[in-house]
Amino acid sequence: MKARAAGFTLLEVMISLAILAVALVAISDLNGGAVAMHAYGRRATEASLLLKGKMLDIEDQLQKNGFSDFSDEKHGTFEDEGAAGYAWQAEILKPDVQLDPAQLLGMLGVGGDNKQQKTGAAAGTGGIAAAASALAAQLGGAQGALQGFQTGGAAAMMGGPLGGILQGQAKTFIEQLKKSVREVRLSVSWKDGSQQRSVTASQIVVILPEMVGKAGQVPAQALQPQPTAPTAQPVQVPK
Repeated sequence: MKARAAGFTLLEVMISLAILAVALVAISDLNGGAVAMHAYGRRATEASLLLKGKMLDIEDQLQKNGFSDFSDEKHGTFEDEGAAGYAWQAEILKPDVQLDPAQLLGMLGVGGDNKQQKTGAAAGTGGIAAAASALAAQLGGAQGALQGFQTGGAAAMMGGPLGGILQGQAKTFIEQLKKSVREVRLSVSWKDGSQQRSVTASQIVVILPEMVGKAGQVPAQALQPQPTAPTAQPVQVPK
């Protein structure tokens, strides 16, 4: 009787093919995920560059035309830039300023009352604190805008003999804040298969009313007196 030739049974072959199929599917999924992540990274990088350029364009337009009296919204595409698959949407938000002069002083760090400064910082949520700081920097700093009132707590100064002057300066600063500061929220979106992807950024824009249409110019600031060293007097030696 002849011996049976060595080999694999049909069951063993089917099990091997099943294992091979599962391995190939897993490798294919890994490669597909890597390709998708690479494509997403490339699109996100391109969207970030488009967002940066559009933010500069919006800032230039605001510099030329000024701010509107209310919050504004703009949208469009990047067809002119050769990126028709991307769209942008911008919100130009007017700050909702509901501060009294004492809270404003605490927010800007004027005065030595730490408790009042914390109260002012809490009242400045929602971008108001950042907007006030940006405007103060544009005007030469909060200390320069409210020069001469650095000593003592804000509440104590408001109740002192200089309270009227300080309150007037603080109210003027608040009105200037409403006119000169906007928060720009810009979003660039694109279609990724069945999903909508987007990148978003926000920026505080400060443009003084007198600087509208004068891009590239620096607002004039009041000159501060500089201390000078006393000059030496010649000594007369008796002959």
